Amino acid sequence: MNEDSVSCRMYDIYQIDPEKDVALAGQFIVVTRIYEWGIQGYLLLDTPDGERLVRFQGRAFIRKKWDEVERVGKARWVGREKQN
Repeated sequence: MNEDSVSCRMYDIYQIDPEKDVALAGQFIVVTRIYEWGIQGYLLLDTPDGERLVRFQGRAFIRKKWDEVERVGKARWVGREKQN
């Protein structure tokens, strides 16, 4: 099993590597599923000036391989639930 897949936990926050995906460079992913090859999660789609990249309601889900993202932290609250 991949070392990243072992250490990753639900609701961890990963950031997309700008060199691997120019269109979504620097966007954050909240992890909802963990695979040996990478993660699935929903995007927090904002630009540096606070404008939304897309207009939608709900969550935009994405899958990324381990070499396309880097862990930057853990969400403290997801929805209305506090995470430990």
